[in-house]
Amino acid sequence: MLNQEGWEDEINQINNNCIYFNIELVHLIITYDPLLVEPVVVAPALFYQYFSYDLNVPGRITLEIELNLVPPPYVPPIPAGDTVLAFISMDIVADDMCMDISTQLYFYEDPNTPYPDNLLMLENGTFIIPPELMLTSGEIYIYSPDYGDLNLNGYPFEVGDIVVFVSYFTGQIEFTAEQMANSDCNRDGIQATVADLVYMLRIVNGEPDTLLIAPPELPNADEVYHALARFNPLLVDEAFSDNAVFTIFVWTDEPLGGFALPIEFPDNVYHIGETVLGDDVTGLQLATGTVDNTVKVLGYSFNEYQLPEGAFELIRIPFEASGCVNVEDFNVDSADFSDKFGRKTDIEYEIRITHPAPDSNSIETTEPAMETPKAFPNPFNSAVTISFASSRPCFASVEIFNILGKKVATLINRFIQPGKYSVIWDGKTRSGEIVATGLYLCRIQLGSENCSIKLHYLK
Repeated sequence: MLNQEGWEDEINQINNNCIYFNIELVHLIITYDPLLVEPVVVAPALFYQYFSYDLNVPGRITLEIELNLVPPPYVPPIPAGDTVLAFISMDIVADDMCMDISTQLYFYEDPNTPYPDNLLMLENGTFIIPPELMLTSGEIYIYSPDYGDLNLNGYPFEVGDIVVFVSYFTGQIEFTAEQMANSDCNRDGIQATVADLVYMLRIVNGEPDTLLIAPPELPNADEVYHALARFNPLLVDEAFSDNAVFTIFVWTDEPLGGFALPIEFPDNVYHIGETVLGDDVTGLQLATGTVDNTVKVLGYSFNEYQLPEGAFELIRIPFEASGCVNVEDFNVDSADFSDKFGRKTDIEYEIRITHPAPDSNSIETTEPAMETPKAFPNPFNSAVTISFASSRPCFASVEIFNILGKKVATLINRFIQPGKYSVIWDGKTRSGEIVATGLYLCRIQLGSENCSIKLHYLK
């Protein structure tokens, strides 16, 4: 019996039913509609001495299996009962059907051959042929996608479809075959990506349903390395235990529209805290869901907000573990990013693990963490060195703002140990553009303490 139900790239299963003797030979011819589907490959489900198939005649699949050949190795015959013999992978070749179509697969008897084309030979040498051999037709159901209709109410690109999409990304629901077909909103041939969600958001917000699927250019590898290197948190490659923070940093040369990250935590993590966005991406909507020890994180926006360019901290997840963990213990499978147009894009990202800053209540000393910072030279026309010192462990950030209060650059954003530090600002934004001449503010924060230095940039 041949069964197939579904859509593109579904698998056929050939089953042997109601046979009470072992089988040593199989010969079958299966027909299909070549205007709708096309077989790609036929693969054996068991180990056979001989397995052959022929796809050269459009509309036909010829399959032959033998197990009684000489010389050895000996291969036991196909056992009686319900057995899967082979798998047939097929592609959908029909375009613009405008409707769902069901098509049948049949067993074919060629009138020009002097022997039956569909037969089984049992272990005792007996041939089983029609009508003793009962052959049942199979079915392929081909969905004509209604792109954007994920709640299957007949109306695509609604707020309800967004809610369904978010539920899928956070692991609350699984898509049916029809929903999966409808999920390729940007029609790039890849279903249920965060790029499809971003594209749907554009349409719901009133933008035209235009196809903008030209792939973006990949970033330069050297630029990515140097951009991410500036974060360089302490002890990134060492093992941690007890309280720690899982962090993902990313680098991109163009604004992003959204992201989806399934993050698998190691088994010895017994508590996973609340996921928060990095300081530079707080304008996004954040949705999360946990399935077993995997946290599914989705970032998206209902308005014009976009992720920043360059290198930045994307998300942080505090956790507690019994024993040691390190970066290699975490698995981010199929990280998914989209640009602002709803096009799937590949960007560089890096996993870091750090200890959070200690609770201020647990610090016995009342000595301030920060010593007076300095900037030299100031005014400057190429680069300025900002120096500061901390008397105790804390989380540190050094940021540059223009006179309008807009953040221009982030120089440090990590946990530090007691000691003296210096960082250089070259008068450029996070995306590498040279800033205009004028007055800028450098804000330094160590734990709960902060101070500012005025910087005069000259050209």
